[in-house]
Amino acid sequence: MTIKLLLGISLPLTLLAQSGPPVVISSIALSSDPATREPLKFSATNSSGKAVAAYVLRCRLRDDVGKAVGQINTTVATSGVVPSMARAPYAPGETWTDRVDRIPQKENGGVPAKAEVDAVFVLFADGSTWGDDKMNQAVTLRGMQRGAAMERMLLKRQLKEGGTAAVERFLQSER
Repeated sequence: MTIKLLLGISLPLTLLAQSGPPVVISSIALSSDPATREPLKFSATNSSGKAVAAYVLRCRLRDDVGKAVGQINTTVATSGVVPSMARAPYAPGETWTDRVDRIPQKENGGVPAKAEVDAVFVLFADGSTWGDDKMNQAVTLRGMQRGAAMERMLLKRQLKEGGTAAVERFLQSER
């Protein structure tokens, strides 16, 4: 394919297929005990060359004959999005374990028999993204980042104007 720019210059254009997801999910374990604190555990690996600040998972739930019984979408954020999060962005090549707690129960009170989990959207620490943002998570995540930036600005101002005591008062206030 060739693209012609406004200046009349033609450049070859190659459309590259989007490679596999930058967050690869593996080792999925679904507990059959609905009372467990960790009904769905999984391992994930950052297979990209960039730090991952947040990602959105799609969890498709199936019964013991493979029929779809539900879907959960969940967002996992790090301190790259919300500084108060204890977890730093996931480094390239890093593998971690996480969980999804909100697995709906079946009508008989049990949990689904199988879960299929994949990353559908990724926000990298540098601000770039991967995947279709069908759930509009980019707006939510960027809003969280902006809110955290405003919070840092307020804390810095409190520190500058009144020292650590002013910061402590600010943090203890109902804001």
